[in-house]
Amino acid sequence: MSDSRDHIINRIRKALKGREPVPLPSLEVSRTEPSLERFENALAKAGARCQRLADAGAALQYMKGLHPGESRWITCLQEQREGLEFAEGMDIKTLFPLEWAMIKGRFGVEENGAIWIEGGDLPHRMIPFMCETLAVVLDARQLVADMGQAYERIGRVQYDYGCFIAGPSKTADIEQTLVTGAQGPKALWVLMVG
Repeated sequence: MSDSRDHIINRIRKALKGREPVPLPSLEVSRTEPSLERFENALAKAGARCQRLADAGAALQYMKGLHPGESRWITCLQEQREGLEFAEGMDIKTLFPLEWAMIKGRFGVEENGAIWIEGGDLPHRMIPFMCETLAVVLDARQLVADMGQAYERIGRVQYDYGCFIAGPSKTADIEQTLVTGAQGPKALWVLMVG
């Protein structure tokens, strides 16, 4: 360790010595039943588009219909792997540019339109962030009311990677101008099945 780093760490330790640890805030978990209509409204507020469909096969046809003639796409559903192939150990850059990707969502959060995805459902965890349009297939019965219920649910499962996705990528860091798609997909479709 460098001397300056040691000095900083020692000053922090000295400042914290004798202080009681601050407990984490209590997480009140809502017991209300989630509503599909409220979830769809939250998705719209986040900038996502939603479509109700019969099943994952209909979801694939729907996306192909939205993007006719595009050849650089991939589906990552276990029961339906189509489009570009991605093999383990392959360089993810070979998929660039990726016009659209379809992935599985584990559950949605009614209060904010966030959708939980897990790495085990993806051939590579970069796929949801490197496509122009992302489609998430979500079982309409897999909703929770709020983030308290969401954290309670993900705390019971073992996974190597997971994240919440809510709407297309947006930033206003540069001159406070809203830019869509700067750090991920420009569009998000949530395809509700079941």
